[in-house]
Amino acid sequence: MFLIQKLITDEIIEEKITQLKSIHPKLATVAEKIHNMDLKETVNTLIAADALEALLKIHVIREARGNSFTDEAIQQIVKELKPKHPVFADIVERGNQMDVRETVGALIVVQALERFLKIHAARLATD
Repeated sequence: MFLIQKLITDEIIEEKITQLKSIHPKLATVAEKIHNMDLKETVNTLIAADALEALLKIHVIREARGNSFTDEAIQQIVKELKPKHPVFADIVERGNQMDVRETVGALIVVQALERFLKIHAARLATD
Protein backbone atom coordinates (compact mmCIF):
# COMPACT_ATOMS: atom_id res chain seq x y z
CA MET A 1 0.00 0.00 0.00
CA PHE A 2 1.18 3.53 -0.63
CA LEU A 3 2.76 5.31 2.32
CA ILE A 4 0.28 8.18 2.28
CA GLN A 5 -2.63 5.74 2.45
CA LYS A 6 -1.11 4.01 5.48
CA LEU A 7 -0.94 7.35 7.24
CA ILE A 8 -4.64 7.99 6.72
CA THR A 9 -6.41 6.21 9.56
CA ASP A 10 -10.04 5.19 9.76
CA GLU A 11 -10.48 7.84 12.46
CA ILE A 12 -9.28 10.57 10.09
CA ILE A 13 -11.72 9.36 7.45
CA GLU A 14 -14.60 9.30 9.95
CA GLU A 15 -13.75 12.86 11.00
CA LYS A 16 -13.76 14.01 7.38
CA ILE A 17 -17.09 12.28 6.72
CA THR A 18 -18.59 14.16 9.67
CA GLN A 19 -17.36 17.42 8.14
CA LEU A 20 -18.82 16.48 4.74
CA LYS A 21 -22.27 15.92 6.25
CA SER A 22 -22.62 19.64 6.81
CA ILE A 23 -21.89 20.30 3.13
CA HIS A 24 -23.99 17.55 1.52
CA PRO A 25 -25.63 15.02 3.88
CA LYS A 26 -26.90 12.68 1.15
CA LEU A 27 -23.52 12.19 -0.46
CA ALA A 28 -21.92 11.75 2.96
CA THR A 29 -24.11 8.67 3.46
CA VAL A 30 -22.26 7.01 0.58
CA ALA A 31 -18.94 7.72 2.31
CA GLU A 32 -20.24 6.07 5.48
CA LYS A 33 -20.78 2.81 3.57
CA ILE A 34 -17.31 2.60 2.01
CA HIS A 35 -15.75 0.49 4.76
CA ASN A 36 -18.31 -2.28 4.05
CA MET A 37 -17.61 -2.38 0.30
CA ASP A 38 -15.58 -5.10 -1.37
CA LEU A 39 -13.08 -4.20 -4.09
CA LYS A 40 -15.52 -4.63 -6.98
CA GLU A 41 -18.20 -2.47 -5.35
CA THR A 42 -15.57 0.12 -4.42
CA VAL A 43 -14.32 0.37 -8.00
CA ASN A 44 -17.86 0.52 -9.40
CA THR A 45 -18.77 3.29 -6.96
CA LEU A 46 -15.58 5.14 -7.83
CA ILE A 47 -16.45 5.02 -11.54
CA ALA A 48 -19.97 6.26 -10.83
CA ALA A 49 -18.60 9.04 -8.58
CA ASP A 50 -16.25 10.08 -11.35
CA ALA A 51 -19.16 10.28 -13.79
CA LEU A 52 -21.20 12.26 -11.24
CA GLU A 53 -18.30 14.66 -10.79
CA ALA A 54 -18.16 15.25 -14.55
CA LEU A 55 -21.92 15.85 -14.69
CA LEU A 56 -21.76 18.30 -11.78
CA LYS A 57 -18.94 20.21 -13.47
CA ILE A 58 -20.95 20.45 -16.67
CA HIS A 59 -24.01 21.51 -14.68
CA VAL A 60 -22.18 24.31 -12.86
CA ILE A 61 -20.83 25.62 -16.18
CA ARG A 62 -24.26 25.46 -17.79
CA GLU A 63 -25.89 27.03 -14.71
CA ALA A 64 -23.41 29.90 -14.84
CA ARG A 65 -24.30 30.41 -18.52
CA GLY A 66 -28.04 30.22 -17.91
CA ASN A 67 -28.89 26.93 -19.61
CA SER A 68 -29.37 23.45 -18.19
CA PHE A 69 -29.63 19.79 -19.14
CA THR A 70 -32.77 18.63 -20.89
CA ASP A 71 -35.23 16.58 -18.86
CA GLU A 72 -34.76 13.69 -21.29
CA ALA A 73 -30.98 13.64 -20.75
CA ILE A 74 -31.41 13.71 -16.99
CA GLN A 75 -33.96 10.88 -17.01
CA GLN A 76 -31.67 8.69 -19.12
CA ILE A 77 -28.75 9.22 -16.73
CA VAL A 78 -30.98 8.60 -13.70
CA LYS A 79 -32.34 5.40 -15.27
CA GLU A 80 -28.80 4.03 -15.66
CA LEU A 81 -27.56 5.11 -12.23
CA LYS A 82 -30.55 4.32 -10.01
CA PRO A 83 -30.24 0.51 -9.73
CA LYS A 84 -26.72 0.53 -8.29
CA HIS A 85 -26.19 4.12 -7.12
CA PRO A 86 -29.53 5.59 -5.98
CA VAL A 87 -27.95 8.49 -4.07
CA PHE A 88 -26.00 9.57 -7.15
CA ALA A 89 -29.14 9.20 -9.27
CA ASP A 90 -31.03 11.45 -6.85
CA ILE A 91 -28.33 14.13 -7.13
CA VAL A 92 -28.52 14.02 -10.94
CA GLU A 93 -32.32 14.10 -10.85
CA ARG A 94 -32.24 17.25 -8.73
CA GLY A 95 -29.55 18.75 -10.92
CA ASN A 96 -31.62 21.35 -12.71
CA GLN A 97 -33.01 22.55 -9.36
CA MET A 98 -29.55 23.03 -7.84
CA ASP A 99 -27.98 26.46 -7.93
CA VAL A 100 -24.26 27.06 -8.42
CA ARG A 101 -23.57 27.05 -4.67
CA GLU A 102 -25.28 23.70 -4.06
CA THR A 103 -23.63 22.20 -7.14
CA VAL A 104 -20.17 23.28 -5.98
CA GLY A 105 -20.91 21.83 -2.53
CA ALA A 106 -21.85 18.51 -4.11
CA LEU A 107 -18.66 18.64 -6.20
CA ILE A 108 -16.53 19.12 -3.08
CA VAL A 109 -18.13 16.11 -1.42
CA VAL A 110 -17.88 13.94 -4.55
CA GLN A 111 -14.17 14.72 -4.85
CA ALA A 112 -13.61 13.79 -1.20
CA LEU A 113 -15.67 10.65 -1.72
CA GLU A 114 -13.46 9.70 -4.66
CA ARG A 115 -10.36 10.07 -2.47
CA PHE A 116 -11.89 7.82 0.21
CA LEU A 117 -12.84 5.24 -2.41
CA LYS A 118 -9.32 5.24 -3.86
CA ILE A 119 -7.80 4.76 -0.42
CA HIS A 120 -10.23 1.94 0.35
CA ALA A 121 -9.54 0.27 -3.01
CA ALA A 122 -5.79 0.50 -2.46
CA ARG A 123 -6.16 -1.07 0.98
CA LEU A 124 -8.27 -3.92 -0.39
CA ALA A 125 -5.96 -4.51 -3.34
CA THR A 126 -2.74 -4.53 -1.35
CA ASP A 127 -3.64 -6.12 1.98
